[in-house]
Amino acid sequence: MTTVVYKNGILAADSLVCYQGKRFGLVNKVFEVKASTITKNDVVFSGSGCLMHYKLFADFLRGDSIDKELFKSISEEGFDGIVIDKKTKEVFIYDQFLCPETVSAEFYCLGSGGDIAKGAMLMGATPKEAIECASRFDLHTNDNIQQIKL
Repeated sequence: MTTVVYKNGILAADSLVCYQGKRFGLVNKVFEVKASTITKNDVVFSGSGCLMHYKLFADFLRGDSIDKELFKSISEEGFDGIVIDKKTKEVFIYDQFLCPETVSAEFYCLGSGGDIAKGAMLMGATPKEAIECASRFDLHTNDNIQQIKL
């Protein structure tokens, strides 16, 4: 799992990869897709799930055909994703069923450290600070944070 936060044009995520319950390494979890088939505009996205989810979700956003049953079955924890249209700033939330929900909120926090990050955001933290806070308590979040500013 991971921690992902979006607020005011900043999408941030930690970079920790866990394997069989142990910290394993680092990976990019914040991505950009040009001319997404979802919005027809460029989008940025991140999510919480296993590494295969990120690859398949990027393929899905590009309009490539993916096996949705495989996507749903990859891990017991499932998948939560966030997509932001760079032009309109519209936010879409996805789950493992790949059904988008357009959500309007002050900020968004996903993943295993999402509740901790949400508390930090309510106290005025930036997305980076919220993930740093989550990394102190959530075993699946680190403080090596990646950000994209829209």
